[in-house]
Amino acid sequence: WFRNNLRVLDNKNLTAACRESDLIIGVYFLDPKLFKIGPQGFRKMEKYRAKFLLETLRDLKLQLEDLNIRLLVYYDEPENLLPGIVKNYKVTSVYHQKEWTRDEALQIKRVKNKLPAPITFKSQYDQFLYEPIHIPFKTFSEIPRVYSGFFYILKGITGHSGRPQYKAQHGRIASDVRNRVENCYVSNSISGYGSQ
Repeated sequence: WFRNNLRVLDNKNLTAACRESDLIIGVYFLDPKLFKIGPQGFRKMEKYRAKFLLETLRDLKLQLEDLNIRLLVYYDEPENLLPGIVKNYKVTSVYHQKEWTRDEALQIKRVKNKLPAPITFKSQYDQFLYEPIHIPFKTFSEIPRVYSGFFYILKGITGHSGRPQYKAQHGRIASDVRNRVENCYVSNSISGYGSQ
């Protein structure tokens, strides 16, 4: 389940999925709520961000095809469609980027509540330069005011100067799953994405 990390090269969750699973299907949900004016008085997504996102999804789709992984993109809330996808493709594990912001964490909770047991959710933080567990500061006052001080403290602790590179291995999609993906009609998929 692709969310905010739309990369292939250093995507920890995609790498884990490729390592631990024989059949992989990528999915992305373009949530209609992003285009509505929220409680803060603005939309989370306007036309330029949406254009960039669609371009990024096209690129992600091509990169995943090189790994033999199909990307399905839907214009709907994930809690509405993911249960059907899980059922149709007999999914046992959902890999996704671990989120820390309120709206994204609530969305994951809503999705988990709609999925049947025993679906396993596997997630890792994948959006930070350093993992939260590597940060040695207990209070904000301990954090250096200048990035270079912060960088050298963390480099000394972690032994590296940033996040390591993770490379996804080729996914294997069995012919029966591939046929189900190709023959599946989804009325609300975005033109050019998903199965039609």
